[in-house]
Amino acid sequence: MATGARLECRESGGKPTAVIENIPQVFSVASALERAGFKRSFNGIHETGSGIQETGKWYTGGMLRTITRFLSLTLVSSAAFAADTPTVGQTLDGQFRNAEREIIGLVEAMPADKINFTPSGLDIKGAEFETVRTFGQQAKHLATYIYIVSSAVLEQKPSIDIGQGDGGPDSVRTKEQIVEYMRGAFAFGHKALQSITEKNEMDPVGLMPGSKMARIAAGVFMMYHNFDHYGQMVVYARMNGVVPPASRPR
Repeated sequence: MATGARLECRESGGKPTAVIENIPQVFSVASALERAGFKRSFNGIHETGSGIQETGKWYTGGMLRTITRFLSLTLVSSAAFAADTPTVGQTLDGQFRNAEREIIGLVEAMPADKINFTPSGLDIKGAEFETVRTFGQQAKHLATYIYIVSSAVLEQKPSIDIGQGDGGPDSVRTKEQIVEYMRGAFAFGHKALQSITEKNEMDPVGLMPGSKMARIAAGVFMMYHNFDHYGQMVVYARMNGVVPPASRPR
């Protein structure tokens, strides 16, 4: 590394108060002063004909006490900010709450006598709706998957019967029952997502027999799977004159 530069620090034109010799060329004047134990109140930089020149007031001694107090305040503020920073699970759950509001709101908006609606009875040329789920079945399937995935994330079974497959229990049939079933599923989902932390997010969990995925991946899957069915439910609702609450003017 090339050396040889020399820096003298003076006060009001007097004798040098410090001499720094053999400054490596890669260091700026400011760097050299800092290495010599001087401190600076930085005012900025400006460009001269010979290049960039740094400006500022250099100081030692008593002013360090003020800087120490300032740094202590900064550290306390930083700690407070860190304490308020949400965990990865809380961040995911915030988005999940948005989904809950839109999806349950849609089910509540659908007339009770249309809860089993499908387009299969409509005379739509070229359409194929014979085997699709009804509006209510879409809602039950969505909720059942929330229970299934949450159970994997938490590594515990749901406290209610969710049926044998992914369609939910046969006992849940009316609009009122479906809404209640969905509320329970979302509550279980909140608990699951909030349990995900930076320490356990990559731990493998068994979502399906014979297959595993990272805990955070299971949580994300649960969130986007909801909208696979919400989109279909929106179409069914609009076919019955229902505007989804999330799409209404505010």
